[in-house]
Amino acid sequence: MENVLLYLTMIAVVLLIGLLISILSSKLKISNMLLLIIVGIIAGSITHKGSSLFQFPPVFIVSIATLALVMIVFDGSSRMKLKELGEMSYRALEVTGLYLVLSLIIVGAITLFLFFSESITSNSIILSLIFAFLMIGTDPASIFIMFKDKTNKLLEFLKVEAIINTPVVVLFPFILIELVKGTTTISLLSQIGPFLQQIVTGIGTGIVVGLIIFKVMKKTYSQEYSPIAILTATLITYAIAEQLNGNGILAVATLGLLFGNTYVKNKFLLTEFSSTLSTSLEILVFVLIGTVTKLPWSDVLFFAKALIIFAILLICRYFALHITFKEKYDKRQLIFMTLNMSKGIAVATAILTISFVVTPGMTTLVNLTLVTIIYSLITSTLATLIGKDSLKFEEEKEVEETK
Repeated sequence: MENVLLYLTMIAVVLLIGLLISILSSKLKISNMLLLIIVGIIAGSITHKGSSLFQFPPVFIVSIATLALVMIVFDGSSRMKLKELGEMSYRALEVTGLYLVLSLIIVGAITLFLFFSESITSNSIILSLIFAFLMIGTDPASIFIMFKDKTNKLLEFLKVEAIINTPVVVLFPFILIELVKGTTTISLLSQIGPFLQQIVTGIGTGIVVGLIIFKVMKKTYSQEYSPIAILTATLITYAIAEQLNGNGILAVATLGLLFGNTYVKNKFLLTEFSSTLSTSLEILVFVLIGTVTKLPWSDVLFFAKALIIFAILLICRYFALHITFKEKYDKRQLIFMTLNMSKGIAVATAILTISFVVTPGMTTLVNLTLVTIIYSLITSTLATLIGKDSLKFEEEKEVEETK
């Protein structure tokens, strides 16, 4: 009973601090994500009788991270409406695709060389690819806080891009993590069959559950129970897929895509519910990733190499944006979009979920990802503060063209 009370107290303290920080950041018009991570790092460094004061059981952390991940996947995939894909959506798909290719080839290779070169195996290659996939994710929440009363095509594109790339961030790393157990070429090849089975089973589970649940929800809606039905459906879909040796994340993504492209009564209210629930889990996730991760503060070389990786990510992103928008936006606007590549809740949740996978090099991957998240949040905040003129320039130009 004492342990239960202790954990409940720690959760309450984390939520209270996170809520206060979120309110403060909203008043200051800055992102709360960076502040929450810093609080988590500070909380994780506080010790009592030789052990960390804020120390949660791995099962609790993985459960919270999985719940957040499931809701994020559902929320992101449900917003991808195939019938409403316009020019901006296709542009976002193009940028995501180009950025993904560049990241996998260039960032993946350099990450392997800088952080896993001591023992290059199939395991280290997969970890490098997982990091490359995670780096595709963007979360422009920090700039929306500063420009919440303004509309702009640059901001709209960043929002659409985040919706497009979220399924990539939370899907492919978990598919690859299933292959991490293979340490040799033979064992890796032997997992191709189960790997394909996971994909087929995951998609099939999402379709079957979706058809059953949404057929009922087409005709009936309850203010009290329909949101709970959505939450239950996502959790059941994930659980069934995993029990059948399928990929639960892919199953939930399929369910969300089906939800977003079929008729359901009061779909808007249900979508807002899933989004609100995802946001409410954000505080716990960002604080927990700070407490769980133990960064090598004395290893200056680690942070220097991470900064090199981050700079290469910016270059790759700029080229992807330049190829897509070279005739639409000028260099200042392209740089603004390039620097606004903050890694948000999707990346944090994904890395928190896989942080307890026991395999060589996983600690390095988790630390590298967390440092990159911090770099991206700092860069995005500074770019937004400095780059307001670029946004005003575009608005003035649009007004002049209208006249």
